[in-house]
Formats: sequence, structure tokens, C-alpha cells
Amino acid sequence: MFEQQLQNNIQKVLDDLFVDESRSGAQVKWQYGRLYVENFNMADWPKIKERLQKVFGIANFVLAEKVTFQCHPEEALGRRRIFGALAQIRAVLGKKFLSSPTPALPLKKGEGTSRSFRITARRAQKDFPLTSQEINEKLGAFVIEKTGAEVDLKNPDITFYVEIVNKNSFIYVDLRILSSVVIPTKVGIHGVRASKLEGNKRRMDSGTVAGMTEVYPVDDVAGIIQGAGGLPVGVSGKAVCLLSGGIDSPVAAWSAMKRGLEVYFVHFHSAPQTDMASQDKVKRIVKILNQWQALFCHSRAGRTRNPWIPGPACASSLRSSYGKARQARNDNLYENDNLIMISFLEFQKKVLTKTPAKYRVILYRREMMRQAEKIAMQIGAKAILTGEALGQVASQTIENLAVIEQATNLPVLRPLICFDKQEIIKLAQKIGTYEISTEPYQDCCSLFVPEHPATKANLADILKVEKDL
Repeated sequence: MFEQQLQNNIQKVLDDLFVDESRSGAQVKWQYGRLYVENFNMADWPKIKERLQKVFGIANFVLAEKVTFQCHPEEALGRRRIFGALAQIRAVLGKKFLSSPTPALPLKKGEGTSRSFRITARRAQKDFPLTSQEINEKLGAFVIEKTGAEVDLKNPDITFYVEIVNKNSFIYVDLRILSSVVIPTKVGIHGVRASKLEGNKRRMDSGTVAGMTEVYPVDDVAGIIQGAGGLPVGVSGKAVCLLSGGIDSPVAAWSAMKRGLEVYFVHFHSAPQTDMASQDKVKRIVKILNQWQALFCHSRAGRTRNPWIPGPACASSLRSSYGKARQARNDNLYENDNLIMISFLEFQKKVLTKTPAKYRVILYRREMMRQAEKIAMQIGAKAILTGEALGQVASQTIENLAVIEQATNLPVLRPLICFDKQEIIKLAQKIGTYEISTEPYQDCCSLFVPEHPATKANLADILKVEKDL
């Protein structure tokens, strides 16, 4: 399940990248415990790198040269197989990375001096005639002969990785030095190593074939690129997130995605009593957050995927809960992709006129839980997600949180419950939502807010007050 979900997610984020007029997109395949991404243009590498860094489940990935061994049938087994295989690997090392006058990798620093290197070989199939150490020694001798570089196994400037899989080998490099590197024609594999699943010792790689000779910064192509880690979005089920437009709830949603949750959003607003700023902010925040969950990414037509729009039953249940039947485009409900926006003003007016002021925010939050639960039932979500942090505001005391949570039968997940505000801000800046979240806006919970809100609400009192609603 983990591996299949990761493969599907990678395929979706690369689905709109084409290599030719036939519009055949990048292909993601499993082979011998590794993922290989093939069939894309090298010109798309910056986009591919950016997107893969936002796929949860990937620990790291690399861009590598793919070498397919040309073996005769009678040479498929036995030690004779190594001569053709090693000759091809040496040819790629020499031509693509070590040849003068413009070597792709700067092993030589100047007259009489050279940088250090090491070879790290790995065999996916142990029936290959040479051991990994023997491959290291033979290829290392070739690099020394070609460049005069020194071997340093502990702290090399350049590490050549050679991975042998079936009739292919994949060569990639990791540089400790900073420079520019020439990416040769038919640059091969783009390797992706998946995060380790808790309780599972398997680790996986993945790759990509490219083509085109360009000069790129070393940190773009020569080196092991860190991924987002975590679990693939979708393996842990679905959750509905209460998204306010502030700093906290987007970070909570991102944290849940990292643990494999597929997140849908609901935003409550008080228009026309408040302006449209919160609705505009939420749309832009969701667009950023959806870059981290592949289910709502790029399609072949370049549009955002729309795997779920609430059906008539869901829309009808939400409208009837406010006692008003409206058309598909109405003042109460906004439907788009994985975001619903609901006008909360009618309910707030009832609370304002029929309940004690100190309980207003708690009553708001309990009604939000009920509406989120209705949406969750429609889409098969198993939890409600919030950005609440213990003690941050009056409604987030442990007593009030317990009273608010009682309004729903679903588990309420609070990823930020023990976070400091500065920790949350740092994550928001990393994700890219902080600047939008700090724009001025009117939150529906701040409308009609009491001067002295209850900090230790009693459930029996709240249930009694709700009878008047």
C-alpha cells in the first residue's frame, strides 16, 4: 500500500510534463525495490525537482546516468558478463564525467594537485559476478588512471555511486564542492529514495531518464537531493480541516499531510457582515497546501485536479442545516476542488440574541464541528483537523477543548497542540503560507466576540444553552 501510493502520487505530480507531441508523460515504475521515473525532458528538470521535493514519502532523490548493458545471450551468466558491463560503465565515467578539455566534474584542481573521490557500488542482484568491493576497486583504478585523483574513503570531494540493477547500471554523483556541472546528453535516472515506513525496514529508490546537454549548478543536479520525508498522502485516510485563514490551521493541515492524511478543507465566514478578505486568503492558502498533496495537483491540461466536489446530497444537507434552500451558486455555500466555504452569519446572529455572551466562541466552534462532521460523512473522512494549540486563546483551554470536541463523534486531531507560536511561524514560513496568513482579515470567530469569554466551560451548561438554539 505504501509503495503503490507513493508511485501514484509521483505519477500525478509529473503527469502534465510531456516529452513529445504524442503527449506521453513521465512514467513511474517499480523494479527491484526501486522507483524509476522515465520519459521526461531535461528542460523540465527544475519543475521536476521542485515538485518531487513536495511529495511526502520521499526521503531523497538523485539525477543519474542510465547505462544499459549490451550482453549477448550466451554472456548473460558467468564472469564473462562483467567485461562488457564494466567497459560500458568506464566509458560513461570517462566520456560523461571525466573527459577533457571540459570535464563535467572538476576532479583536477590545478597543476600537480587533484581532488579526492571514492566509488560506492551496489548490486540489486547478488548473482552479478563481481562483488561490490571488486567493482569499487576496478572503477576506482580507472578514475585514477584517467584523472590522477586521490582516493579518500572517509571525506571525499566527489563520490561516484554505481548501482547495478538487472541489465542496467545507474551512475550518479554527490559533490562536497561547489561548482557548475555539465549535464551530458541522455542523462539518465532520477532516483528517489522513499521514507522508511515505521516498522518496515525496506528502503526504496526511484529514477528518471532525460536528454539534453546543459550547464546547471551542482546543487541542482549533482548530489543527493533531500525530499519531504513522511508518509505518502493517502495511506492514512482522509480528514476535514477547519481552515481559518490564520497562521495555525494551514500548518496543522501540512503536518497531517506529512503523516499520510488526505486533507479536505472547510472555511466558515461571516459575509456580508465581514469583507471577502478571509475567503480570498483561504483560496490562496489551499492552492499552496495542495502542492504538498499529489491528489490535487497538475493535470495534463495544466489545470488543478478536481477529484472531489461535494455532490447535491452534501450541499443539500449543509443548506438545510441553516434552514434555507438555495441554488447551486448561493450565499451560503462555496464549492471548489477540496475546499468548501460556508456562510456562518445566520447561526452567529442566533447565538448573539439567544445565548450568554461568554459562551459565544465555544458555541461557534461546536457548530463548526457538526458541519465538518457532515462533510466528513459525505467524503469518507475519519477525522476532523484543527490548528488549535493548548492555551493559545481563551477557547483553547483544556476544559473548553473537551467541551468543543464533544459536539462530534469523530476524532479531532490537533497536530499543533503543544507547539509554541514561534515554532508554528517557522513551519508556516517553510511551507509558504506565512505571508498570506498574516494579511489583515476578519475572522468569523472574532465577530461579536465577548469581552470576557469563558475559559472553563461546563458541558452541562453548554448543552442547556444550545436547547435555545
